[in-house]
Amino acid sequence: MAVSAKNMTLQEISITSERLHHMIQTVAENYYQLEDGQRFSLINLAYDISADIETWMNAEEERDGGTTKRN
Repeated sequence: MAVSAKNMTLQEISITSERLHHMIQTVAENYYQLEDGQRFSLINLAYDISADIETWMNAEEERDGGTTKRN
């Protein structure tokens, strides 16, 4: 069973962030070699991964009482 993004540990979200970084790097480095469908699929996967990171960050903010480090 998959872990909900808002319940991920710091290590899990770090790995997720690293996966996103490498996926975007792959798309950027191979943009013109990829077919349109491949680019579309990879960008959609990156979007989905970024949603997990956003969900985790929003949950962390709630756990911290609604404050961020920038406040």
